[in-house]
Amino acid sequence: MIGEWQSRAHQDVGLIELEKRLLQAGAAACITSDIKRIKWEKLLWNITYNPLTALTQTRVGTALKDPDLKLLLERVSAEFLNLADKRGIIIREDYKTGLLTPDEAIQNHKTSMLQDFENGQPMELDAILGFVIQTAKQCEVSVPTIETLYHLLCFLERSH
Repeated sequence: MIGEWQSRAHQDVGLIELEKRLLQAGAAACITSDIKRIKWEKLLWNITYNPLTALTQTRVGTALKDPDLKLLLERVSAEFLNLADKRGIIIREDYKTGLLTPDEAIQNHKTSMLQDFENGQPMELDAILGFVIQTAKQCEVSVPTIETLYHLLCFLERSH
């Protein structure tokens, strides 16, 4: 999916050319007029699962089955959805409801942040959590669970 971050009356010619070249190269490409929503939906999944599974070194299904971890997953997603709402980003209802009840295929999934941690690679702390925390500050929205996970993961990354 590719698209323009700022909405315009007409599609950018460069974007159309990019899509054409990606398709010619054999890559999947599709222009969307709603790239912000798509990026925020992806970020919702990433911020809900990546930090907690990396911190606890568990897979998605394990986090969902544990009552304490599921509570934290719910808090993180609620904080993020509140922020998205304040920013005027509309997350599709089916995406929200399916977030904490993923299909069987995702139960054994090892998140990218957990894989990075296990492989001694830098985790995407600023790209995922830092972005959300900064955006929340700009909007004067409280995200205490997300901030706590960020600081714990910063410590974990420094000490690993």
